[in-house]
Amino acid sequence: MQTIRVPYKTSPEEREKINKWQRFHAAAVRTAYVNAAEVTLRELKDLLNKRFPDYPLGSWGIHCAAMEGFSLHKKVPDGSMIFGGKKELQRRQKGLISNEEWKEKRHHRAIQIIGDRTRWGNRHFRLSDDARSCEVTFLKKSITLHLPEMKGKQGRILRAVSKLAEACQISVQFTLSQTHLSITFDEMDLR
Repeated sequence: MQTIRVPYKTSPEEREKINKWQRFHAAAVRTAYVNAAEVTLRELKDLLNKRFPDYPLGSWGIHCAAMEGFSLHKKVPDGSMIFGGKKELQRRQKGLISNEEWKEKRHHRAIQIIGDRTRWGNRHFRLSDDARSCEVTFLKKSITLHLPEMKGKQGRILRAVSKLAEACQISVQFTLSQTHLSITFDEMDLR
């Protein structure tokens, strides 16, 4: 798997929408991690659907959060994972940051959406043909991420991924953080 990480720009209104999505996603992943030990993936998705009835990322977002929670539980099965970072928790315990600042760190988890070849590479993210923008849509609410012009090998690869995704020939995983869009794909699909 290969990942290309690209900074993006967007309007302040769309930035607020991303922040809301990240808060919901972070809460769903934390819930999935805590409950992953004693349930199946189906039961975990049902639990998340009940816990977050107004989840703004839709049912595929719930599926991705459940998968991420399971994955994190495999890495740290004893339940001791610290969301928001150990250093930030220690700073909170020492009184160096406020409770609001600590919660802000926990709430800005990057959104990971798994790709689907049959849904144009990914059902929620669409790269433009020139890889200069990416449209993100959850429950019919769209935002546009403006990407810098990528030159050289990475630019050629992103444009190829865009064309293959449009032709339903590649699955693409997108990760949306506060500042960057990460595009992950199997480089063998490019050949």
